[in-house]
Amino acid sequence: MKLSRLMVLCLSFVIASMVVGLIIQSSVEAEATGGTNDVYLPVVVNSLDPIIPDTTVVLTEDTTQYLVSVSGDGSEFIFDQMTPELNELNPGDVMVGSVSAAAPYGFLRQVTGIATPGGQVVVTTEAATLEDAIQQGAIRLSRQLTPADIDTITLTDGVSLMARPNVANLDDRFFFELNNVVLFDEDGDLGTTYDQLKANGSLDFAPGFDFNFAIENWALEDLEFLFNIEETVDLEFQVDVELASVERSYEIARLHLGTIVVFVGPVPIVFLLEMPVYLRADGDLSIGITTSVGQTANVVAGLQYTDGNWNPVTDLTNDFSFEPPTPTVGINLKGYIDPPLTLLLYGVAGPFASVKPYLELKTDAVAVPWWELHAGLEATVGVEVEVLGHSLGEHTEAVIGYDVLLAQAETDNITLTLEPPQVNGLTAMVSGTVTTTSGTITQLNWQWGDGNSDDQWFPASHAYAISGTYVITATAFDDLGGSAVQTTTVTIVPTNTISLILHAPEVVSQTVVVSGSVTATNSTITQLNWQWGDGSSGDQWFPASHTYAISGTYVITATAFDNLGNSVIQTTTVDVGLSLIGDGIMRVSVASNGTEANDDSKIVSISGNGRYVAFYSRANNLTPDDSDSYIDLFIQDQQTGIIEHVPESKLYSWGAVPDFSFDGRYIVFIGNDTIGGSDWKVCIYDQQISGLECIYLGDYSYSPKISSDGRFITFDTGADNLVPNDNNNHDDVFVYDRETGEISRVSVTSNGDEGNGYSRFPDISYDGRYIAFTSSAENFSEEDIDGEADVFLHDQQTGQTILIPFLSPVSGLLKIFQGSVSISEDARFIVVSVENSRPVPNDPNIPTIRELYIHDTQTNVTSSLLSSSSHDEPFGSFYTPIISGDGNYISYVRYRDPIVHGTLDVFVLNRVTGVIQRASASSDGILGNQDSGYNGLGISYNGQSVVFESLADNLVSNDSNGKGDIFINQFSTENTMEIGSNNISVSSP
Repeated sequence: MKLSRLMVLCLSFVIASMVVGLIIQSSVEAEATGGTNDVYLPVVVNSLDPIIPDTTVVLTEDTTQYLVSVSGDGSEFIFDQMTPELNELNPGDVMVGSVSAAAPYGFLRQVTGIATPGGQVVVTTEAATLEDAIQQGAIRLSRQLTPADIDTITLTDGVSLMARPNVANLDDRFFFELNNVVLFDEDGDLGTTYDQLKANGSLDFAPGFDFNFAIENWALEDLEFLFNIEETVDLEFQVDVELASVERSYEIARLHLGTIVVFVGPVPIVFLLEMPVYLRADGDLSIGITTSVGQTANVVAGLQYTDGNWNPVTDLTNDFSFEPPTPTVGINLKGYIDPPLTLLLYGVAGPFASVKPYLELKTDAVAVPWWELHAGLEATVGVEVEVLGHSLGEHTEAVIGYDVLLAQAETDNITLTLEPPQVNGLTAMVSGTVTTTSGTITQLNWQWGDGNSDDQWFPASHAYAISGTYVITATAFDDLGGSAVQTTTVTIVPTNTISLILHAPEVVSQTVVVSGSVTATNSTITQLNWQWGDGSSGDQWFPASHTYAISGTYVITATAFDNLGNSVIQTTTVDVGLSLIGDGIMRVSVASNGTEANDDSKIVSISGNGRYVAFYSRANNLTPDDSDSYIDLFIQDQQTGIIEHVPESKLYSWGAVPDFSFDGRYIVFIGNDTIGGSDWKVCIYDQQISGLECIYLGDYSYSPKISSDGRFITFDTGADNLVPNDNNNHDDVFVYDRETGEISRVSVTSNGDEGNGYSRFPDISYDGRYIAFTSSAENFSEEDIDGEADVFLHDQQTGQTILIPFLSPVSGLLKIFQGSVSISEDARFIVVSVENSRPVPNDPNIPTIRELYIHDTQTNVTSSLLSSSSHDEPFGSFYTPIISGDGNYISYVRYRDPIVHGTLDVFVLNRVTGVIQRASASSDGILGNQDSGYNGLGISYNGQSVVFESLADNLVSNDSNGKGDIFINQFSTENTMEIGSNNISVSSP
């Protein structure tokens, strides 16, 4: 018999790697002669007279003709008429039936109940075994299977069942032919044949089985199941593709061989026979493998169960024929052909057997010999006992494991020499010679020591990804199967392996702090040197700091060195103590030439270093490139006085508050592509390069905030398409990592569950690790029991979300005013406005007051920050608190007359000294004559600059536009008004 085992291997391997659509399945319903193949065999008593207990009731055709349906799990049988046999059934009886229209595989069930609703008979059942139905009895079933036994068959396209050559009709053997079967097509186009694997050939086999058992005293005492098969396989392949390693199997045919019915006394035992045909493989496959291996095998494999023990039964005779392979280096493949046989008792799994002849090709470039061709046969037999018996344990055993070495690579006199590698940066080049005294050199393979390999003649070269020392292995092959191996070592030292990143400098007065990161690949950082631009230098690790003697703009240069002599340089620029364009209070919403705005300006923000102010305005005379009546976002440089219009920031109505990175390079805001439309997006504008980046949301978003280093952006939105499984139908808080491009949801529980309420108004720490927000969700913390909005803090590094307990000694949990959360840069201090009780109970004319509270996350202490005693009035409300980045100053808004809610004013509290200063006053102390701070305010990192919107026209001279304007008050001068002192105890910074 001719068996191309490697081709079987290739076929199975490729099929295991197929993409859906490359193989088209066709079902061929081949009806065997005479329809369904039901065979009734005589009982072989085998010296055991059958004893069937009275509790076993056999339903004959007189009853099963009235069987209407059987449930899918076999638990319910419905008959449309009562019969004498049904009338004899009682709960606990075993009900047995042969093949019928409603039960094509027969049945063996234990009765649990009988009912007669509406003239029908409903029998409920549970699983039963032959031991339940038979007290004593035995069967012996022996059968050779032929094509005449086929009930139906399913074949893969290109595979057909046909008569053997020179035989007119289907005879006693199964003969399958494969005709141009495309097993794999890399591009999915069957018209291009250069990227396919095709199979042709035939499979010829004759299977049979023996199944015997004996039951005594309600227990299965003896069982024997033997599977015998004779097979011949002849397959040819054309391999034009290269596939990755995989372990799979592929079904090329499935044979349904009908049912067999035998009897123990009156009890029918129904067997359903099925035999799929598989090609299996595991390993790797490359272009150009050719060989031919045949195996003729006659196999008997089985199991015997006697006296409670299992014993294998085996018999194997086989021989092989083969042609030497021409394999590719690095291929290790094992392929099988497997036509297993399964006997289903009453349609439920019983005994099964699998006989798998195989071929195994092993290659190793550095081994001698470098390839080996093995063939063998494996056989596995098992018995599942769901129907057979309670006393029998399920058993599966590999009964045959036969392997023989068929061929291996020959050796001859190949001489291979390598010269020392030449290195240029990350690239190594190897020269040398290879000769042979017989045959012809066909291949020179290289293993480069970093997991890469290829075929090259001298000189061979390879580019490495990282530095290191590598062992290079060269293997030469000839057309006689011979090989020779040589190795050499190369050391790769790249010119630069250091990554140095500098974050935006942080400026406090004359001191600059620079954070960042430095890493090295295959080396160690030994020094980080700083040139501060003022003639000073020194070595410091991150964070590095320097105090300048005089104000100015400086270029900071950082240089990192490693132990291999490599270095890398990065620079950054910083403004220190530069004089701004004014002192005290001044108007920001003016053109660069001083022209006042011709329409309202609102919603303001300031960069951490105090240099840049951003605001929205409907005015169209602030910059030359804005001539429409839409609302736009503008940035004013406090150092130069120049105002800039931010592109793509036009809005129909007033937008959310924008936010700066510390140095003002980046500003984040909410944009909309369509004026008045719904194409909402979070946008980041880079002042340095005039670059714009936007994240499209599909729903409105609020409160964008950016980390001081410009990497992370947090915002809230009702969009549900930003992350998978956003199903809560609520606004959520998200964070966007500009470095990785990843968007993640932070308003989640510590184990990742989404919130069951709205989450809004986030604020973010300097490095983006911590994000605070308010939420009505009640599943973020077990301590959240008040049913009101609360403040939560999410840690991106650990994934934890914790409740910030704003507690009053009198009333307990406080009601947080939504939108009032503000945190310091290090996330230690969190400030909120809370709604407290009415100052005059039950008086609807006096509103509920709001007070300011601060929470120290380091000490876990919450304190009342401001109350009416901090001001001259007996009571009042405090709104929209913002804490400075250093945590020492808090800006807020308060009504000047708390009773009638007259004019709003802007104040700044120094937490260290307790001093309160009014920002919304002119340089000579005149109070603003209209509201200030109603539409937002901002404060610099060191608390020395406060920005706000005001309708007042008496804060600066020549304010005659009658519109709301943006103002900045700088507390570095004496032009500020101290109005009092906060005598309430606060947490120390």
